Amino acid sequence: MNTYVISIIMLMLFVGHLVQVAIWALLFMFLGEFEVFDTTITCTPLRHRRTNVSFDPLRDPSMRPTPYQAYVRIQIGCDKFCTYCIVPTTRGPEVSRHPDLILKEIELLKQAGVVEVTLLGQNVNSYGKDQPGFPSFAELLRMVGGMGIPRVRFLTSHPVNFTDDIIEAIAETPAICRYIHLPVQSGSDRVLRRMAREYRRAHYLERIRKIREALPDAVLSTDIIVGFPGETEEDFQILLDFLEEAELDRVGVFAYSPVEGAEANRLPDPVPEEVKEERKARLLELQARVSLRKNQRFVGKTLEVLVDELPEPGLAVGRTYRDSPGIDGVVYVETDGTVRVGERIPVRILRADTYDLHGVQA
Repeated sequence: MNTYVISIIMLMLFVGHLVQVAIWALLFMFLGEFEVFDTTITCTPLRHRRTNVSFDPLRDPSMRPTPYQAYVRIQIGCDKFCTYCIVPTTRGPEVSRHPDLILKEIELLKQAGVVEVTLLGQNVNSYGKDQPGFPSFAELLRMVGGMGIPRVRFLTSHPVNFTDDIIEAIAETPAICRYIHLPVQSGSDRVLRRMAREYRRAHYLERIRKIREALPDAVLSTDIIVGFPGETEEDFQILLDFLEEAELDRVGVFAYSPVEGAEANRLPDPVPEEVKEERKARLLELQARVSLRKNQRFVGKTLEVLVDELPEPGLAVGRTYRDSPGIDGVVYVETDGTVRVGERIPVRILRADTYDLHGVQA
């Protein structure tokens, strides 16, 4: 019998119950398979012990935004340790769902009439890296994109892991929406370091340049935290300059709020609440001008719109590939009165607001 295991068993004779439990937990997490008195005990490492139910226990179709949309979780957990976040400690490390289960679920959704699927994960770009033999995220996109679902989306990406092969997969797979949500969180390198983000401003700008070269019609959205501990007025001005340079289509802005258990709570120099709100307002004002300019490009063009609602006769509310469900703006469409929810219709755009478009069925 393994002398290492014998030593541990002898030690357990002299320690209390709680320490015994802790030692057995460590054995099960790290040793994998070992023998005790001629009995083989096989242990599955913690990373691989989740079941299919862990990925998404809610299977009731009524939970979908509409009968024609669905969310499919491909990954759970996170291997990043951003100081403002506690996902790695609450949900554990990244675990990729088996591709066969993902494809099977999407096939069932297709048979049920679903026309738009969103692949979900804390960092979908790293899908498959934790499981030998699994496809990469780029390969998974190609697989899902070839299944006959007209629109395939994904959330959320990480600037470090958004690699060239993913860009190529999107460019070469028509069903993948040219919509990329790539959270930057700050445009200041000093703040990014305090956040423990693994990239800097130059890397992010290089990624969006690469995306736009391959996907000129891509929509780029992001998240930003203002008022992070230690953020100075100079840092904030650098962030505004970054947004002017990046010209992102959509920006979600959040005033920093402490999360229980997050490392950022220990950082010095908290930003006063009134300063956070003032910076948030200034940022939103700047981004509103950029978003309106981006939206106005579509006036006079014809876009495909997926109908989500029919609030009144002759009026439909829907989304183009540019609009993520429940997050972004919508398209208000004057129709002939015969369209149905879930239908994809051509719409000529007549007017653009900051976030929404207005048009008529073509």
